[in-house]
Amino acid sequence: MERKELKEKIKKNENGITLIALVITIIVLLILAGVSIATLLGENGILSQANKAKVETRGATVEEECNLWKINKGMDSQTAQETAQTLEGLLDSLEERNLITAEERATIEETGDITIGSRTIEFGKEEPTVEHVQVGVKVTGGNKPYIDADGDKAIIPEGFIIVPGCEDVSKGLVISDNEGDTEEIGKPQIVEGNQFVWVPVENFDEFKREAGYQGGVQQTCTFVSDKLTDGKYYESEGNVKSTLCYGVQWDAVMRWMSDVDNPNVTNDDGSNKAYIQDSTGMGWYSNNSGSNVKNTGTDIENGKNKIKNIYDMSGNVYEWTMEASNTTYRVYRGGNFSINASNNPASNRVSYYPSTAYITIGFRLALYLKDSN
Repeated sequence: MERKELKEKIKKNENGITLIALVITIIVLLILAGVSIATLLGENGILSQANKAKVETRGATVEEECNLWKINKGMDSQTAQETAQTLEGLLDSLEERNLITAEERATIEETGDITIGSRTIEFGKEEPTVEHVQVGVKVTGGNKPYIDADGDKAIIPEGFIIVPGCEDVSKGLVISDNEGDTEEIGKPQIVEGNQFVWVPVENFDEFKREAGYQGGVQQTCTFVSDKLTDGKYYESEGNVKSTLCYGVQWDAVMRWMSDVDNPNVTNDDGSNKAYIQDSTGMGWYSNNSGSNVKNTGTDIENGKNKIKNIYDMSGNVYEWTMEASNTTYRVYRGGNFSINASNNPASNRVSYYPSTAYITIGFRLALYLKDSN
């Protein structure tokens, strides 16, 4: 009897130990499960880190494609071409490949940038597509930009063409209101319209009064009118307006022409004088005019009086400007056919009564472009 009771006690004890072991095992398994779940799903867990890595990889890919797009756009601006896709085209491609979401695209279109992971990617806002002017084709639909083969820029007004053969900005880009005008080499020259020359001016600070030259000694744009054939005055209609040339505009042209040497006269050191300092042989003066005024566009020995595609800034006739020297006098510039060149070069500044009308005094128009924005 005692033995039987002892066996039952031992059996009960074994069952109790088994239950305790089972409970401990369950607790350990629960702990391990919790650790495993935390490792997988926690803030720094494997799945979270994998998702972060996926987002960072997506961001890096989008950033790389954005940078390549910007490079292509920059090359287009330098070469006046349009080979790069538009911002819309780039976003279409990124969205189709699930590199950006529809919401992210909307953010880019609204703000110009997007943050993906740790990267803020700047796309910039899409600029309106600009139609560039072609040589010899009349501009329509407002004033339009033009870029020449060297990357130099100009704005061409509506209703004008760039005259073929005169499309280089640095050498004097010529525009005309007549579509038939041309100065292409090897073809008959046609000049039937009112022509103007683009004078590059980098900023408005360059529009300032500067001393000209007289007798080789320095005295204490804009568009510049060239070869006007019918005296047409462009009033404030359309996208342009013309007025009598201002003195600061004339000075801007002189600065632009300051790199032109005159091979006909030299300094004491043997170097050539500048055209704006002494215009001998490069304009119609008393020594070559026969004391007669010449039609604008009449060449001196294959165009020696045509400087950067502008005729007769020196010689032929003085030209009135809007500049005043005092309350009584107004300023005219250059020289005329009845006087000598060395004392009256292109930059020469003289003043007299504005009521004066004489065969030796004329004028030149400046063409203003209205802001098309």
